[in-house]
Amino acid sequence: MEAHAELIHRGCELATPAWVDNHWSLILWKLAGLVRAYPQELQTRWCWSHVVEQLLYRYEREINRGQRPALKKILEQDCGSTRAMVLTVCEINYSTRPKADDPDTMEEHPDFVLTDGWYKIRASADDCLGRATKLAKIRVGTKIAMSGIRLDAAKEGQEVLKAFEDTQLKLTGNSTCIARWYTKLGFAPTPFVPTIASLSPDGGKVPMLHITVTKMFPIGYIDAFEEGKDRPIPRCQKEEDAAMDEWMKMWEREQANECKEFEDRLHHLEALAERLDTACGYKRVSRDLLPHWVDDVLDEFEDAPDVKSLIKLRNREELSCLATAAHAKLDRERQNAQKTIEVAMESRVPPRQVRSFQVACIEDVRTWRRTPMRTGQLTVWDIAGMGDDKVQPGRNYLVTNVMPTQKGSWRKPDVESEIFLQTTRGSSWMPVP
Repeated sequence: MEAHAELIHRGCELATPAWVDNHWSLILWKLAGLVRAYPQELQTRWCWSHVVEQLLYRYEREINRGQRPALKKILEQDCGSTRAMVLTVCEINYSTRPKADDPDTMEEHPDFVLTDGWYKIRASADDCLGRATKLAKIRVGTKIAMSGIRLDAAKEGQEVLKAFEDTQLKLTGNSTCIARWYTKLGFAPTPFVPTIASLSPDGGKVPMLHITVTKMFPIGYIDAFEEGKDRPIPRCQKEEDAAMDEWMKMWEREQANECKEFEDRLHHLEALAERLDTACGYKRVSRDLLPHWVDDVLDEFEDAPDVKSLIKLRNREELSCLATAAHAKLDRERQNAQKTIEVAMESRVPPRQVRSFQVACIEDVRTWRRTPMRTGQLTVWDIAGMGDDKVQPGRNYLVTNVMPTQKGSWRKPDVESEIFLQTTRGSSWMPVP
């Protein structure tokens, strides 16, 4: 309260007690780290006047100039949480939960409170980050670089000081790395690019990789997988061409049958319309004035084996309405003939649900002068639809949003180990010279 009163006394009328409490704690935490690292600055840094100066500096930046820090933009949802940024761990809390591989056994799992130096946000950790925390690789004060992180918010944009309990970042191992101690907090100018050796099979989506393609296996095809059925067997190009030819022959055969059936229905409707015209003396009524019952009765006439007996049960006015409705339906059927046949063909011969894929052998481009500890196999899905932008061996790429696969086959990083990844629908490829 004394700090808040001091700010008000100095003209900072927009400073609220909650705002002061938030920044007061973070300023003290920062100064405690500084004076611990540089004890000679204890007298000048660890004092009331310096803390007030820091509060005035933040008030000028944030309130007067409107310069919002990273977490404030994210919590107010004026900026995406997927942007590359660096946050530091200011608190680690443990809770008990069932183990993933043994639900009957409980284990402690950490959750974080992160800060950009200005505001705080809660963050959940996956199993990969949980192991790193238990091994003390992540501690209070550790800086974490991240990109492609999802924000779990109960509401849309909220005021930053009120959003702490309702929002959290969903951290995953492959989307984060430990940053150097001197890395600036907040948004990063360049994205975080992990190496193949740093990936974990249970670390979730990989936001970006800088790779070189050393080899491409032949293209393959596979039918869409349906739950409860056996997994389909991949096919080579020759087998896919044969399957496509067989499907096309069946489609052409069924299309001919559907066209014949459609023409037969039109001829039947034409004959019915002619009989109704004759019965009513070719008298017509306005199509806009047709009664509501006419469509149902016309359907009965179309399906009836003996139309003559039904005609005898109707008077001339009713037959005029039926004749008009028959001609209107005939016109609609002719206008929509192509669409009707296409819809019918989708049920008679369902479209093939086939995905193309190609496996690329990959290596890290960036190894920081070290021997690459891993290589990988990356399954590139829907490669046939990439056109001229197909992946080529011998080229370097920045590829985004890939997922670990065959997790049981991953080995610890060593010279001969290999990992397995696959692209997603959100993956993109950027050639790099």
